[in-house]
Amino acid sequence: MDGVNDRLFQSLYALRDVFMLADALGERSIIHAGDWFDDWWAVQTATGAVSTNEFYMMLEQWGGTFYMVVGNHDMNNKRSARTHTLMAFTGHPQIRVIDRPTLLEIDGIPVALIPYHKDVRWTVEAAHSLQRAGARWIVGHLDLIDGMWNDGKKAERGIPLQEFAAYEGGTFGHYHTPQIFDLHGQPFYYVGSPLQTSFVDEGQTKGVVQVDADLTSRFLPLPQCVQFHTVYDDSLYFVNDEWSKHYVHIV
Repeated sequence: MDGVNDRLFQSLYALRDVFMLADALGERSIIHAGDWFDDWWAVQTATGAVSTNEFYMMLEQWGGTFYMVVGNHDMNNKRSARTHTLMAFTGHPQIRVIDRPTLLEIDGIPVALIPYHKDVRWTVEAAHSLQRAGARWIVGHLDLIDGMWNDGKKAERGIPLQEFAAYEGGTFGHYHTPQIFDLHGQPFYYVGSPLQTSFVDEGQTKGVVQVDADLTSRFLPLPQCVQFHTVYDDSLYFVNDEWSKHYVHIV
């Protein structure tokens, strides 16, 4: 397999692990917090067909409802939610695509679901409006001030976490590094990607967030079929056959 196909199948393995974990926990709702595809313009027909067919088979076997929040990488020019790659999934009976601010009751929890928007004021106003309408938990694809980028730097621009103080917790997509914020005792997560995608993810534990009906929440690690490792000359003897399936950078 070439590099593109290899990464495609690794992504599908991670998706399989998500479904297996949800099934083991008895969960019948999964929310994906955005960026299903990396680049709106780079989705190839063949690649999209393979991944979609595999996704549909896993989805049917699992049997629940899959909510897909539109992220900036799903959008045309990463700007407009009116045209996005997730339109292809709108006709599936088990999928609910979220491309506008929406309040839904999911497994007994009133959830605010908010797609990405380049105007942070729009996002804040949508969050406040849905909270006033009864939402208790928020899921959105957005920039938080002090959210950590993959390079370890914190975002200086974006939305202050305090804007979501009326919620009892939330899960966000956008930054790939898993992280949790505490606001007056309420947890707010960046879930991050379900698998390591490059050497900047080296050493990170990837996973999902489970939220119970009483809004108790927890981060659950996922097994990593492939990991990224940096090896220095004086530690080469640690490399073994197990590492042959991983990405290894020798310096």
